[in-house]
Amino acid sequence: MALSAPASFPFADQVLPGRRVKSAQEPEEAQRIVAEMFCGHDLAVLDARLGMQVRSLQAHDVGLHLLDYRSHVKISPQGLSDFYLVQIPLRSRAWMRVGSTEVESSVTMATLPPIDRECQLEWLPDAAHVIVYVKRSRLERAACSNYGFEDPSKLSLGYGLRLDTDAGQSFLRALWELHDALVETAAAPSAYSLSLLVEMLMVRLLDAADHSLSRSLEQWTSGMPERGRTGASARVYRRFIRELEAVETADLNVADIASRLDVPVRSLQEHVRRESGSTPSALLRDARLLRARAALESADPSRSTVGSVAAAAGFYHQGRFSAEYTRRFGESPTAALQR
Repeated sequence: MALSAPASFPFADQVLPGRRVKSAQEPEEAQRIVAEMFCGHDLAVLDARLGMQVRSLQAHDVGLHLLDYRSHVKISPQGLSDFYLVQIPLRSRAWMRVGSTEVESSVTMATLPPIDRECQLEWLPDAAHVIVYVKRSRLERAACSNYGFEDPSKLSLGYGLRLDTDAGQSFLRALWELHDALVETAAAPSAYSLSLLVEMLMVRLLDAADHSLSRSLEQWTSGMPERGRTGASARVYRRFIRELEAVETADLNVADIASRLDVPVRSLQEHVRRESGSTPSALLRDARLLRARAALESADPSRSTVGSVAAAAGFYHQGRFSAEYTRRFGESPTAALQR
């Protein structure tokens, strides 16, 4: 079952299906298994007998994990330091305490444990979590690229991430799309398409999370005269559209175009939003759909396939391409090819 556009949160058995399950009934064994994935920690089991299960998958400095203790537990990590975690309960509730601050997490709020302070986690018995592991250096590179800052040490994430906002939903879609690509058994994604999915997840995470660089950018842009901002947005938007019209390769992404325009990705997003109400990613996707449509209508069906046309246009999952194409043009790509 594909999770990339879920009507609701998946059940635990739908996350990383087919992956090897590691289990533990004793706290010491559970601590050892989880420490190998993340870091050392103290684990206290508060009620029923422990029945921990975990499934994991790692790719390109990012890990996806399904962790379920099946008991009321308290966890005290000993320090993340070189990685970030996004903890998403699939059901029920959990809590994270950092000093005097408490964040209650649920299907509408994920938690992000700090990398430079101690914290305590409390999970209820039915609070199975999807945990996203992101190597610190990878997220810092994405932050500098997207926000135009040169010093990655300036990045500091807030403790909570709202999942019921537009940005939070976009993060979830990027997460499930990466999940689906990694567990797809029929056609494994190419190294390049996988790196694009990971980069998109980084961008969506930074868009959805409260962090020091976004706050700095908001303070910087809030002091700019509105007229100057609008004029700059129009100029950048026009240049962006020209780049879209000139795109000849499926490998070009929004970060590449931002680099060509010599603007941070975040600034490009703001300029495009002000001028069009859309996003660079959505406009690039639409440009690729239009290019795919032209290719399908001119192709010889005895020599071309929908899959080959989709890949040439930058779509690496034929099922999702077909769904997007049908929504955009009111007919399937197969019908367009055979017409």
